[in-house]
Parts: sequence; structure tokens; C-alpha cells
Amino acid sequence: MIDYTILSDSKRIQINREPTRAFYVPKGNDGSNYNCLDLNGEWDFSYYTSHKDIPTDFLAEDNFENKIMVPGNWQMQGYGKPHYTNINYPFPINPPFTYDNIPTGIYRRNINLEAYNVTDNYFIRFEGVDNCFYLYINNKLAGFNKGSRNGSEFNISEFLKEGINTVTVVVFQWSDSSYIEDQDMWWLSGIFREVTLITRPKNFIFDFFITTTLEDNNAKVSLELKSYIKEGLPLTITISDQDQVCVKKALTVNENCSVEFIMENPKLWTAETPYLYELSLETKEEIITHRFGIRQVEISEGLIKINGTPITFKGVNRHEFNEIFGRTISNEQMETEVRLMKEAFINAVRMSHYPQHPYFYYLCDKYGLYVIDEADLECHGIGSTGDKNLLSSDPHWLPAYMDRMVQVVERDKNFTSIIIWSVGNESGNGTNHHEMIDWAKQRDPSRLLHHEGESRDCVNAETKAYERDVEHADFNSTMYTEFHVLQKVGEDAAIKKPFILCEYVHAMGNGPGGLKEYLDLFNKYPKLQGGFIWEWRDQGIKKVLPNGDITYLYGGDFGDYPNDYNFVLDGLVQPDMTLSPSYFGVKKAYQPISIDQLDDRNYNLINSTDFTIFEDMNIKYEIYSQEELFVSKEILIRELLPKESITIEVPVDIKEENTDIIIKFTIPELSDKYNVLITSIKEAFVLRHHIADTLETKDKFIINTKDKNKLVATFGDKQLNIALKNGDWEICTLNNQLPILAKPKHNFWRAITDNDFVSAHMWREFGVDHLMSRTKSVTLNQNVEDKISLTVSENYGASAKYWGIDLTTTYVFNSNGCIKIKVAGTPIHNYPETLPRIGLSFNLSKEYSKFNWLGRGPLESYNDALNGTTFDFYKQDIEELGFNYLYPQENGNHFSTYWLQVENSDIENKLMIKGDKTFEFSSRQVTQENLDEARHIHELEKTNNIYLYLDFKQHGIGSRSCGPDVQEQYKLKLEPFEYTFDLSIL
Repeated sequence: MIDYTILSDSKRIQINREPTRAFYVPKGNDGSNYNCLDLNGEWDFSYYTSHKDIPTDFLAEDNFENKIMVPGNWQMQGYGKPHYTNINYPFPINPPFTYDNIPTGIYRRNINLEAYNVTDNYFIRFEGVDNCFYLYINNKLAGFNKGSRNGSEFNISEFLKEGINTVTVVVFQWSDSSYIEDQDMWWLSGIFREVTLITRPKNFIFDFFITTTLEDNNAKVSLELKSYIKEGLPLTITISDQDQVCVKKALTVNENCSVEFIMENPKLWTAETPYLYELSLETKEEIITHRFGIRQVEISEGLIKINGTPITFKGVNRHEFNEIFGRTISNEQMETEVRLMKEAFINAVRMSHYPQHPYFYYLCDKYGLYVIDEADLECHGIGSTGDKNLLSSDPHWLPAYMDRMVQVVERDKNFTSIIIWSVGNESGNGTNHHEMIDWAKQRDPSRLLHHEGESRDCVNAETKAYERDVEHADFNSTMYTEFHVLQKVGEDAAIKKPFILCEYVHAMGNGPGGLKEYLDLFNKYPKLQGGFIWEWRDQGIKKVLPNGDITYLYGGDFGDYPNDYNFVLDGLVQPDMTLSPSYFGVKKAYQPISIDQLDDRNYNLINSTDFTIFEDMNIKYEIYSQEELFVSKEILIRELLPKESITIEVPVDIKEENTDIIIKFTIPELSDKYNVLITSIKEAFVLRHHIADTLETKDKFIINTKDKNKLVATFGDKQLNIALKNGDWEICTLNNQLPILAKPKHNFWRAITDNDFVSAHMWREFGVDHLMSRTKSVTLNQNVEDKISLTVSENYGASAKYWGIDLTTTYVFNSNGCIKIKVAGTPIHNYPETLPRIGLSFNLSKEYSKFNWLGRGPLESYNDALNGTTFDFYKQDIEELGFNYLYPQENGNHFSTYWLQVENSDIENKLMIKGDKTFEFSSRQVTQENLDEARHIHELEKTNNIYLYLDFKQHGIGSRSCGPDVQEQYKLKLEPFEYTFDLSIL
């Protein structure tokens, strides 16, 4: 019989589970893994939509008709369905109860123990099972556990026998513990991490805890040891540096003992210098090895310091996710992710919001990433009761809270990269949290304690001001804090503890904007010690369509209700690890060296690292005239200290007048010497922009038709047609009437981005998405043979709305193929504060597919989201201009463009476009309406046209999907405006 009452009893957490120990994999003395049996692979499986349907003989072999892969989530293998929520519980809130019918998966496999030894200890270890499970060995109950993202280990020696043994695991999708596992992610179930059978001798090193402190130029290495039983256990301890033995000591462990070593002049571990030593614990039968770094974490002078030096967190939040396998991820994927983080100069990771796979911490130690390790605890949805501390201050839930704190600390305590423990996320600020903090500080005083929920209580609900320091946690930590609030914290002497942003700049869809401004605040105010971007990776689930196309699914696509829609698509990289433009924006903002222009000859070189001294570094600069290189030299930088800058002078001597001049800087590859996985850092500036003279006039206009309805004029091999009633016009080829260019539409809308959020609601309320035009007058002037002037006065307004924009657009057609477009607009009546964009849209034939420009590239850019772009001369095809966000939205804009040339390959025409100032452009083959209405990438439909958008300005991006709105200086305020474009048909 199965005792189901445990599923609604928060005090009953485990049965027969071993005390949590540090993660390690014991080996035989010969270095082999003979004592670890991998139980991953195909298991027998039986799925029940309700636990009530489980038969009384559920352990019988004939109940298992299906197969399933372990590790893996069963929803990703065809059983049940994925369900996505951010905050809301998918079940009625009535803790500790969830559903009346709980889906259950029962796993079964056999183990052949040919070398069974009755004196050995046999442990079965589960690295992760969601949500909770019973364990049966040879049809006998051997254990139970709650805590999905925590490992669990059971001594099953008494249940085993020589030969074939049967392991059965009954996994429940829901229990009372689901209330405290309400993280922003998919609800996925099953044995999703590895299962291992570990054979160990009668006595062995069960647990160890290594800590380091610095004393002058030396390090004290402290080691706590625990044997499995009280019997004396001979042990040899060795600490090695590469092949050199630094420490070697033999002793006998009697259950518990401590030992200390002094290491002289050690190499220290930081995220910039992740130097590791190797610890070896060797008994007669086993050897345990562990790589560790020597470092000290402290708060001193109101600052978080590593090895006595203040640090800045250039961090990111990370969920575990794979677009095919759910939360089952491979070592190869984890290493790819860490390398990509390092290549983007990310130096810290917050494990959001649970302990992650042990191998990931190994990689953080190896490559150098500071870690906030977080307990598997979130009850965000409980806030809908009106009491966010309903569970967090309830003593009945204290055992569950404490268990999760103990689990994360005890398993991960030997990973050097972990410098902060976190009691969880978005779960209020209750007495249970305070107990967790007190225990963790006593158990591990070598690390800091984080609790964002306590900081949330320090915020004034009305003014949003941060009013006081936290008491229990070691430092202040908030989410998505507004710039002005953060600035006041930096200036407020009453806030004495360090301050970080555990989540900021929400990277959902196109965005985030405003990252640079946050970094500026971090650099200006020492107590603002950085933050962690939300989040690393989109959690879209891959689907292959019948036609072979690939799309990605999000909340609601599986019929899951309630759901939070596409809020799960909010990462710097896409589910398949495609790098989004924002990834490169982060790389630019976080880069260790940056170059700022003071004037044409002087540039500021800034070292933003915490520890790295750059020495004997050659910086290359190149000066281009148009695309021709005419200067290439190097500047030797002898020394550039952390957090310091120097000014370098470039002897620029430009004599050319009628050309565009840019200067490019390249900081060479730094990876070998400075532990950054990059090729180079690049920056460029436009020194001179030349506006070309008007094309020589060779042809005159010949008027073929002119009456009250239309004008038809030819010039050279082209024809101009103007409709005089509404001012529509087009230019086509004279011989075969192929269209070249036609009157553009005024464009004030863009396909809404995820981060437009609040603004989009206001824009739609004002009807900006459905503006209609009314032609007020059309005036034609032709005073000379080589010019025709057309002025169109219009009003743009929205149905049932008392506001509009009066527009006067003047087109001056020159017979040399030049068209000057001058637009003047005035908003009238009760108009909106901002607009998505102000510009023109052109409908071109599909042959206009090649784009050359001087401006920012190669990726998209917006006024507050430059995405690592630099100035250069660029060439791209239409397919390269944009980016396919999984939830379709505005993309592909190029901010700060000096000129643009669009080529038509068929009729060998080119359009040269310039503005009276820099402008913005984008182009695509799908309509703006399709882009705005589509909800998945497979719903985008290419047309046979090219849609070219020339913008006076676009509204900024911001991160309002879950953060601050666009800053004032980046908003597109609706006020009287004027702009000019010069188009030349070449």
C-alpha cells in the first residue's frame, strides 16, 4: 500500500534519506569508477493520470507496458503536458493540498549485482526528481523524498541480494512541496537528473568541508572530515598544485575531525584568475578528489570583497533548460553555456531559483564565475492570498524550509565559485527565512547570505524609495529597481550595506534597453556592486511542423491553463543557443576594456576589471576613407590597472575633404594571458561624414500628360506619374514600366515588442495602430525644367479619438533622379505622450534586396539598446538585416545611420538615401501587420515585396516587460517635428 497522506504533510519530507553530503564521486584507489554504476537509460514505465488509478499490485512486472528514458521529464516524452506559469499556482490555493487527482509515473528497472558483497554499503543516488517519490527495492519500501532540485541518497544495502535486483520509483507530479517550488518556469515532472548506484566499503569518508582564509601572504586551508561510522579510518590528505605536492598528511578519522594547513604564497582564485588546486582524500579502498580554489569572501568597508578587493557582479540568472529534453541537460550543453557566458564577459551566475546540476558548479570553478547558489524555494503565488508570508512565517512549514537550506549548503559547500548562499526567491520575508539564514551563517561563516525578500520590505510602497538596510541578510538586493531609486541608494550614506540587483534588465524579446545606464551607476557608486540580468536562456519548447519548419512553444500552446503565455521567452540566448542581439549588447556592456572618444585625436582607454592588470598590450587603430584603408598603426600600452583609465592620442591627419572617414580600434586576443575567451574587442568612430553634392543634371522633365487628375513626365529612361487628387506618385522604367519607387506611407506604428508592454497599451488606446489619413490639399509646382515640386497636406487620426497629426510633406523631384522629401508634423488636440516611431515606409519590389550603409552594425540597434554594434561600412542581404524573435515583434532597426544604399539586382538600379541628420532604417519581407499579429515564427509569411522603413526616430526599448520603462531621454515624445530625406535613383 502507498501512503498518500504524505503528499499533503509539509512536515514529512523524507524517509530513510541519508544526511546530505558534499557532492563528489568516489573512485577506487586505481582511479577507476568501479564502484559507481550508471543507472541511466531506458526504464520500464507506467503512467497514471491520477494516483487513485494506481493498482494495489503496482509493483508487479506486468503493470509496465511502456518505456521511458532516464534522465528525462515525462512531459517531454509524451506523457501528460508541459505547463507554464510564472506566479500563479495551477491548482487552487489551499495549502498543503494541491489536486485531487495527482498524475503519477512509476519507473522500474533491474540491476544485476554479480559482485554483491554483504559487508559493503550500497547507496542509490538521485540528483533530481520532480516532485517527490517513493523508492522500492525488490518490492520493499526503501525511502521517500521531497525537494525536486535537491539530490537524495539512500543506503539500500539491507534490501539487496546477489544477482538481479529490482528498483521501482513512484514519482508524483504534485505534493505540498509544490507550494514552495513555484518558480518562473515550466512545470515538468519525473526523474530528470542522473541515477547512480554507489558501492562503498564498510567505513569511508562520508563528508568533507574545505574552507580557506587569507593571512598576509599565506592561506589557511581548513578541512572538516566525517567518516561513515565511528570506527577509526586511516586517511592520507594531499593538496597538489599541478604535479607538485603542496601538502601531504596522514591521520586517522574517528567519525569527525578537523585539520588545518598553511600554504605559503598561494595562487588565489577569482573569476578573472580561476586557479585551482587538487585535494585528494585517500583511504585503503577509496580515493576522493576535488579541485578547489583559495579565496576569501568578506564584507569590509561596506563592500563585498574577494581576497580584499571589491568586485562588481556582471551577472546573469540561469535556469536549467533544454528545448527538447526540458530540464535534463548534458555536460556538453553546460560547458557550452559557461563558455558563452565567459565570451560575453559575464563573471557571475545566480542559480535561479534552485540548486543546479553539480557539474555546472565544477565548470564555474574551472572557468571563473561567481555563484549565488539558491535554495529550491519559491512561493510567489501565495501572495494572491494577501499574505506573502502565509507559509514563510508558518512554523508548520519550517522543516521544509530548513531542509532546503541544509540541502543546498551541504551538497555544494566545496565549490569555490559559490560565494553567496540564497534562501530562495519571491517567497516573502518570514521567520522561516530568518531561521534559514541563522543556520547557514553558523554552518558556513565563510560565505555571504542573500535574501531579496527582506530587501523588498525595505522599499517604501508608495514612493518606491529604498529606506533602510536589511538586518538578517548580509547585503541589500532588489529586482528591476528604477534608475532614480538606484541613484539615490548610491548617494544615501544611511544605506551602509552593499547593494546588488539580483534581477535587472529583463531580456524578453527585443531588449533589454538601458543596460549601459545601469553599468554607469555601478561604476559611479561603489556600494552598487552590480547585478544579474534576467535571464540567460529562452525556455521555448521545440516543435517540428509537418512541413519540416521549426517553431517554439510557450505557455498556452499545450492547452495549459492558467498560463503566462510567452513570458518564458526572456533570455539572452534562444532555446537552441542562437545568440540574440542582446547577448552582444551584454558583451559590450560587460567588456573588460572599453574605448571612449574625447575628440578626433584623443581616446580614453578604460579597464573595468577588478583584478586584471593589462600589460604590454598593442592596440591597433585603422583609419578608413570610405572603405579604403589608408592608416594602420599600433599603440603600445605598457600598463593599465584595474578600474583605471588612460588617454591615448592618435595622430590623425586627414586631408581628404569629400569622403567619409572612420577610425577603428582593435584590442587583440587576450584569452591566453587573461582568461577571457574572446578573439578581440572592437570599437569605431565616425570622424567625418561627407554629404555628397547633388547629382549632375543631364536630363530635363518632358511633360507628357498634365490635367486636373494627373501628371505624367519622363526624364531619361524613367517616368514620373503623379495623381493630383491625393498626391500619390510613382517612378518606373520608361520602356517596360517596372516600378522603381512610389510614394511612401507615413508610419507611426511598429510591431509591438515584449518590452513595449505598458506603452503599447496606451498607444492602442489612442488608436496609433490604426491611424487613418485624410488628404487636405495637393499642390504641384514646376517652375524649372529639371524640378517638380509636390506638396501634400494630410491629417492622420484614429477612429473615435479626438487627436491627430497634421502633416505637410513636400517632394522635390529632380530630373537627375534625386528626390528630396521634407516632412513637417504637428500634433493636435488630446494626443498621446509618445509614439512608437515617426518615419516613412516604402513598398519596393523583391529585387531591392541588398543593403550597404555607413552606420551601426552588423546587428540591429535602437537608441537605448545598441547591442554591441559599431560604426562601419556594412553590406548585407535582406535576410541578414533582422532577427527572428521566437515571439514575432519589431526587429532589425539600424540606429544612427549616415547613409543607406539599396540595390536592385534585376534592373541595376540603386537607391541612395541620406538624411539631414543621422536616421534609422530597417527592412524585411513580411508586412508590419503580419509581424505585429503573428504569435510564433512559423506564422510569418514572406511576400514578394521588400518593405523599407526610414525613420526619423523610434521609441526606445527599455525592459518594461518586467522592469523599468524606457528612460525619458530615449522616449519618442510626440511634439512638432521636421525631418528630411534625400533619395537618389542611381
